[in-house]
Amino acid sequence: MLEELGYKRLSIEAIAARAGVGKQTIYRWWKGKGLLVIEAFAHATSARATELPTADSGSVAEDLRRLLLSVFDRNAHYDRGAAPATKSMMAEAQLDREFLATFRELVQSWHGLFLRVLERGKERGELRPDADSAALVDLLMGATWYRVLLEHAPLDKAYADTIIRTVLEGNRPD
Repeated sequence: MLEELGYKRLSIEAIAARAGVGKQTIYRWWKGKGLLVIEAFAHATSARATELPTADSGSVAEDLRRLLLSVFDRNAHYDRGAAPATKSMMAEAQLDREFLATFRELVQSWHGLFLRVLERGKERGELRPDADSAALVDLLMGATWYRVLLEHAPLDKAYADTIIRTVLEGNRPD
């Protein structure tokens, strides 16, 4: 329903009706819409996480490409699927501090996949040992979210390659 309606239009009443239960049943388990949505989205994305490419190809660039293209694939259609759900949750996170904290935890789980790839790259000498992996993940994901939010250009292989090249070139060992 989140993907169909977006966060703002989603209501506890609609969720209860779709589930075939009363609103009180929903409120018995979740304090409000935000916590229910985050839990459902986290469950759905963790189920999809098993589909993410996590194998070590031996190349930090290739491993980042595989991960980034997987994220792009989930968000490639700006008008349906994960992209509208993510955008609506990002908007809500700006208005509700409690929702922001929970949303941040969800996003951090995705960051961990990218961090592992970058740390492997450091161990193999593909990246400087002092490269700030967390900042590099923010650059990778920030570039992705910028396009998801503005819908001004596609999330495609050429864009993935540009992001990865830009991030890695400044962090190669001398």
